[in-house]
Order: sequence, then C-alpha cells, then structure tokens
Amino acid sequence: MLTTEEYFKSLLQKDFNRDDILDLSKVNFDPHQFIELINKSEKFEIIHSHDGPISVVLEENEKRIGDFSKMSTDFGKHIDGLYKENPPQFVILYCENEGLGEATTNFYDSKFIASILKACCKADNLIMNYIGRDSKIYPQKFIRQHPITKNDVIMIASRGFIQQDPKSDLSKMANLKELNEVLTLTNAIPPTCSITLKKYDLVLFDNYSFPHSRQSKVTDTKRKLYRIWFNALA
Repeated sequence: MLTTEEYFKSLLQKDFNRDDILDLSKVNFDPHQFIELINKSEKFEIIHSHDGPISVVLEENEKRIGDFSKMSTDFGKHIDGLYKENPPQFVILYCENEGLGEATTNFYDSKFIASILKACCKADNLIMNYIGRDSKIYPQKFIRQHPITKNDVIMIASRGFIQQDPKSDLSKMANLKELNEVLTLTNAIPPTCSITLKKYDLVLFDNYSFPHSRQSKVTDTKRKLYRIWFNALA
C-alpha cells in the first residue's frame, strides 16, 4: 500500500498527455496532505468545486435538493463539473469507508460513445444543458474535443437535457425522433469498467474520457469517499 507522498511521486512520473487514464491503486490517502503537495507542484493545479478543493461524498440525513453526488443510491452517467466552462481534466475518488459495499461505480468509454453517435445520429450540433444544483442551466456542446488529445468525447449529465444548437444549419438539426435516438443509444452502451470501491481504494480517471455513474438501491450512511479535481499543466 502506498503512502500519500508515494502516490503523489508516482503521479509526477506519469504521462498525462493522453486520454486513457483509469487507474486503481491502494493508498493510505490523506486528502489534505495531497492538496498541499499539489499546491507545491508545478505539474498540476487543483480545481475547486462548490465544496472547495476536497469534496466529501457522504449520505447526509438532510439532503440538499438536487445534489445527487452526495448520496449513496443510483446516480446516472455523468462527467464532473459541468457547471464550469471547462470541466476538470482528472478526478480522484478515494474510499475511506466502503459502508455496506453495495455501491458500484461504473465507467464508460466517452470516445467510443461519441464515435457511435456521430456515425448513427445527427449529434454534432447538439447542446447538453446541465441543470446545476443551483437550478441554473449550464450549456455545453454535447460532443466536444478532449482538451489534451482533441479526440471527440461526450459531455453527458445525469441531470440535464439535450437540444439542437440554435446556431446550427437547419438541415443538420436533429428532430425529436433523432434526439430520442441519441439518448437511447447513449444510455444503452454498457460500462467499460465497474468497480466496487473498498477501503483504501483510490481511482484516478480522465473526466472527459470516462463518464461515470453509481449503481445502488441501498441508502448507505456509512459509505464515505473523498473527491478531488485537478488539471495537468503543460
């Protein structure tokens, strides 16, 4: 098992100029020490969420309306940080307490989904409207380029809706039937990887390449994860 410092040193040696990072490690992880190490580094930058540099994923007795990310039951396919113009590149999920061990985290191949949609549907000119927990709508291109490799990826939200880009050519706009086909195809593609996180498990993944979801029917107030967003600097 790695210490936090050992894990951070392994990141310094890692090639981040790619779009296929999905790694599982065993780490005795201190999120606050990790943030200190990141802040001293010239290779990475922390991206703050609504919660600051560290988010705690823990079922709360008093639920915040619309904040599904804190819950322990089903949470649909999504990428993190869609309320930002440029969502974070990388996500760390660390399991401090697995709780009942009922929740499965699923990861999906965004590049593959984008390629299928572009081949089968009029998906190039669609907008994904993410509905934030503040009830505001944050539009993103549904298919956009990966920030590092420029491969096509999807911007999928668990809470949102897609529509035609009003600025696009009318002849290239999807009609209602085609929009439904996009949603059906997107939801039908199975995960490329599924993980039931155990204590000390730390998963690092590319946020653009691997949308994720949570699958569980059980409310679990003991399950506790830490989530950290960061970018790799050129």
